[in-house]
Amino acid sequence: MGPRVGLVWYRMELGIKLDVDVGGNQGGGAASSRVSADVPAPMIGAGWRWTPSDDWRLSADVGYFTVSVDDIDGDIYFGRAGVEWFPWERTGFTLDYTYTRIEADADKDSFSGNVDFKDAGLRLGFVYRF
Repeated sequence: MGPRVGLVWYRMELGIKLDVDVGGNQGGGAASSRVSADVPAPMIGAGWRWTPSDDWRLSADVGYFTVSVDDIDGDIYFGRAGVEWFPWERTGFTLDYTYTRIEADADKDSFSGNVDFKDAGLRLGFVYRF
């Protein structure tokens, strides 16, 4: 078990377009606004590895960062737990579950919005080590 430090780079873009429709008749007004930012931020967390035998390895990682860039405030959460099996010296398989959540709020003079994005699932992989 030990600390985990890294750099994550996300490109975030939020936008909205509004057309006025009154009683089935489109009016003469429309509005749109966009806000975007590149968000580099340090990822701080912890990682754990355990090798119960020569062919198997269990691992877990968690991380978090918060950032405020331009008019975007956000939090990013990351978690991963997995198992690796190497029945041969250089090749093997991995199975892990990964969870990422991004919460971001944008606040400009003419635009405000938020994002609550979750990406989670299982990943099965084949690995060849050089």
